Amino acid sequence: MKKDSKKMTELWNKFPRLSLQDEEQIVRDALPQFLFYEKKGKTAWCYCTACRRSEVFREHIYADGIEIGGSDVPGKLKHNEYGECPMCGHKVKYKAEGRGHKTLSAWGNYAVCTAIDNALFINAIKVKVSWRDLEEPFVDVEGYRKYIFSEHGSEAKRFTWAEGFVTMKSINEPVFGSFCNSQDSYEYSHLYTLINEWEIEKTFLKYCPFDEYFQTARSVNPILFLKFAAKNPKLTEQLWKCGFRELVEESVNRKSRFDRLINWKCTEIKKALDFNSEEMRYWKSAEDSVRFSDRLYAYMLLKKVKGINSFDERMKIISKDGMELIEKEVALTGKTGATFVKVRNHISKCAGRSKINRYTYSIEWLDCNTMMDTLKYSKESVLRFPKSLSALHNRLVNELNAAESEKQRKEDISYDAKIKEQDKKLAGLMYSNLLYTTVLPESMQDIRTEGKVLDHCVASYAERHARGTTHIFFIRKRWKPEERWYTIEVTADGYIRQCYGYKDNQTIKKPESIKLFEKEYQLFLDHVYKRLTNEEYEKAAMKLADNGGNEENGRSNNNQLTA
Repeated sequence: MKKDSKKMTELWNKFPRLSLQDEEQIVRDALPQFLFYEKKGKTAWCYCTACRRSEVFREHIYADGIEIGGSDVPGKLKHNEYGECPMCGHKVKYKAEGRGHKTLSAWGNYAVCTAIDNALFINAIKVKVSWRDLEEPFVDVEGYRKYIFSEHGSEAKRFTWAEGFVTMKSINEPVFGSFCNSQDSYEYSHLYTLINEWEIEKTFLKYCPFDEYFQTARSVNPILFLKFAAKNPKLTEQLWKCGFRELVEESVNRKSRFDRLINWKCTEIKKALDFNSEEMRYWKSAEDSVRFSDRLYAYMLLKKVKGINSFDERMKIISKDGMELIEKEVALTGKTGATFVKVRNHISKCAGRSKINRYTYSIEWLDCNTMMDTLKYSKESVLRFPKSLSALHNRLVNELNAAESEKQRKEDISYDAKIKEQDKKLAGLMYSNLLYTTVLPESMQDIRTEGKVLDHCVASYAERHARGTTHIFFIRKRWKPEERWYTIEVTADGYIRQCYGYKDNQTIKKPESIKLFEKEYQLFLDHVYKRLTNEEYEKAAMKLADNGGNEENGRSNNNQLTA
């Protein structure tokens, strides 16, 4: 399906706003609800978050054997148990008043569906409600993504604080974040619930098995399913109804291995799979068999191979080799330019001679062929069919390492020149106190060595340092300038981003002297970048010096700031 940009623009202009009624529906029907109660003798005051009503209930009262009032509600109310609201009948969780409703909250992730002009519009949101004030609960609705699925194409937009909703390059499921105060971290979730899913039936997706899929699929992700179905609704329907459900699930939830084997543009299943009637009958009947998806994948791979033409021949190979080995054999057929039979016979012969299983041999052989592709070996090379696989593997590894080293050497020459230019520009950012001094990297190798000795990832920042997008400094002890100690990253606008020692300070706690040095250095940077006047800098420096403490090795730190 080719996307019509003009039509998509028209559809985005029609995108519906989330109504207050929708929000109320989600809060009432989708989120968990509670019945707060307070017992006094034989009476109980109750408040329901679903119907937002309160009432006082009394146990049954009898006179001369005749019930004259009350109800049995008080006896049923037990903290944290589930039941029904006596006022509206909604399923609720009982909560005793005074046992934490002021800190109680509930949240959920939802995808609200709306049908307009045969297209499906989805608002992906997070809703949170808290009941600190029972009469006026706090409701917070955050929009994360917007989706349009239509006959003219499918698109998504995500929310950013800087630009609002911006168009995404590709459609993926929304990821919702929830701040957790107790752990001081965010909890992320892909799980959410469809709201108003019946709206799908009003769109071009109405014949897709969305209802069955959501009920029976092992891993349910509404957005990814709709994305998949929108590409070819008719084929999706046929695949599901004809028993290829594992194929559909796999295609929905990850980049599918079937993508290159199926003609997704066809609307007729036999043409899409390239199956005849015999093949269709067999695979429809094999739906519930063990490893159905793997066997189907192996069969479809073999259909693409020249020289293996009959159904029986393919099934015989599958029964003997299995999916994993067949996948390697087919790949080797493409790498070597040989026939499938020749590749298969070579694996059997050489694996038997080497006394290893055929699958292990195929992995190493494929690895060798992949390295030869990288090294630009021709397909006609005799090494494609080696007599000694282990000897060839060692040879290719050495050649590849040599090629990579040469490539690295040429890149380093270029980057080293840039680093020298950066050193001149960064000279004014050098800083020392009585204990420590900053040192600039001399080369790419110098940065890599720093990372290797201190066992951290500063090497990944080497190119960025050379380009000037970030600045790397080494912190050295003034009495041991040759010893690698700490590494500090400074942003291009003069802020310390991180400062780490051996193994990112996981094994050795960062000394107080280094923490103090960071504060001093940041103060110095603020002065250099004109964020502090001379007077402000001197006052801050004196204050920092007054607050300094004892330093390591019994050294006295006078905290004198020096440029």
